Amino acid sequence: MKVIVSKTLEDKFTEFVVTDSLKKVMDFAGVTTLIIQSFIETDFDAGVFIGDLKKKGVDLFIYINENPSAVLQMVIKGVDGYYYEDEFYFEDEEELQTLISDIEEERQEASNNTSAFEAVATPALNIISTFMKGYVAGDKLVQTPLFLEQTNSAITELTNVFKQQELELQTMGNSALEVFEKASAIIRNMNEQKKAIEKQLEQLETVTANSSSNRPAFGNSVLFFSPYKYIGNSRVLVLKEYSPTRYLTSFVLGFAHYLHYVKNKRIKVIFCIQKGYCIGKRYEDYVSIDETTKSMLSLYDNEIVVTNSPKKEVMKELLSKPQDVVIVVDRLYGKEAIVTGRCTTLNVVSGYSDIQRYGLKSEDTITSVTKFPDCFACISRIKNYMTEQDARLAAYYQVFGKDYEKICERIHLNS
Repeated sequence: MKVIVSKTLEDKFTEFVVTDSLKKVMDFAGVTTLIIQSFIETDFDAGVFIGDLKKKGVDLFIYINENPSAVLQMVIKGVDGYYYEDEFYFEDEEELQTLISDIEEERQEASNNTSAFEAVATPALNIISTFMKGYVAGDKLVQTPLFLEQTNSAITELTNVFKQQELELQTMGNSALEVFEKASAIIRNMNEQKKAIEKQLEQLETVTANSSSNRPAFGNSVLFFSPYKYIGNSRVLVLKEYSPTRYLTSFVLGFAHYLHYVKNKRIKVIFCIQKGYCIGKRYEDYVSIDETTKSMLSLYDNEIVVTNSPKKEVMKELLSKPQDVVIVVDRLYGKEAIVTGRCTTLNVVSGYSDIQRYGLKSEDTITSVTKFPDCFACISRIKNYMTEQDARLAAYYQVFGKDYEKICERIHLNS
């Protein structure tokens, strides 16, 4: 296929496909010859597409423009193409076909012909060499006016050839510099945009209600965090709480105790909570990770961790630890769970009305206090609840053992 790229030419050709974009040519199949007159892309983008088209198998590149771009000339030369300033070739399709035929014949004979530089320089060098040898030998012939004129003409011709070569190299160098400067500007702009986006994300994640430097680690601001997509191999259970649910913390700790001592599994419990002084006080017995401590990697090794800053890098570090089961209690009350991907999510609500309110599936939902037949489980109140920690955990195993086993089946822990 032969293609002409032009913004201005009418599509009156029978043997050529006409388009205004080099990007569109990328979608064509079987293009062998590409003739470029003008295009909608920038010179820089055009250079990129020409390089890609060369890799796709385009054999012949011709650039015809009465006001040629130095950048495009450099690019065309880089793909062994040809460029001309006479646009009359487009006036007659036959002229264009003849041009292509002439170029193809020239390329076939190129291996047997000397380069343009050699064609001009070699005769001139021979004349100068003859003069030098004759002058050294004292030959009077080289001193005749005619021979001196030939020698002077040869020197002038050789000087012009070198000047032309130097000019071409300088033009190519300037064009290359322009391309690299533009590429550098694009990269700088991308870096600036990246920094701006990072700053905006930081502002979205950190909405400060109290700017005092003495505020507690679990401060008084509400945060919204993007979900972290888990792709690891541990069994990850996400308990997404839609409304404050009684006994959920004790239920989770009882399940963790069951996994550790009955199932003999390595476990980690992660409580993801909102910021707030009163909220933080409820978890002060556990290791906490916040903005001020997230760089302390030793904190991530604890079996039970609380964080009010579940950014992606924090969750990635927590979930990267070698554990058999990870329980994530999502108490952020956002639209999406804080962890997605290769995990199992169960909803947690305080009452049956929340199932309808949030459009949840009963079979995937844990309720509290009141048991409903179609729900996954119910965290009921334990009578005569002990104050001693081990006794409480044992009580949870006795009361909720079947529910714990049901969760193990849901997360495929027994398989």
